[in-house]
Amino acid sequence: MAHRLWTCSTEDKGKRELRRQRPLEDKESVRWIDVTKEARTVIPDSTKVIMVGDRESGIFDLFLLAVNNHDFLVRAAWDRRLHDSDDHL
Repeated sequence: MAHRLWTCSTEDKGKRELRRQRPLEDKESVRWIDVTKEARTVIPDSTKVIMVGDRESGIFDLFLLAVNNHDFLVRAAWDRRLHDSDDHL
């Protein structure tokens, strides 16, 4: 397995619009995608994987990586609307 060390960047705290404009590769949340891709290369397909993430991991690009035996449990930052429904989480 692998691990990643990082420190939380505080230089742009409070500058929400600037963060939204940055490409995904420049955001801290990209580490969720990187680790998921790496895990898929070392964990056999027959193994059930459940990734538990904080609200930072609630990005659509990460959900696109979901495959058989790979599930995500994410703490949502917003009360999101369910697909094809007026209901919310």
